[in-house]
Amino acid sequence: MPALTKFELSYAYPHDSVIHDHVFLASHIVVSGHVDVGEYCFIGVNATLRNSIKIAPRTLIGAGAVIMKDTEEREVYVPQRVTFWDKKSDEIEL
Repeated sequence: MPALTKFELSYAYPHDSVIHDHVFLASHIVVSGHVDVGEYCFIGVNATLRNSIKIAPRTLIGAGAVIMKDTEEREVYVPQRVTFWDKKSDEIEL
């Protein structure tokens, strides 16, 4: 990735995705094609941003979240909590 100068406000990534200024990208995120991430966003570890969406400015996306449609500005998106089954792992047929 080339170094950005103070005059460049965004960087175009492969698949026509754009990451704007002051965005924090954690490790192991997936950014699909035609994604536009607005300024001052936080994208948590293992988050997935699906095709052709816009992440509004100042959006927080939590770890492990899968975003499949446009977000609203200044909103927080986190995945649902994991639920436990009544069965034990050796009682489930795979």
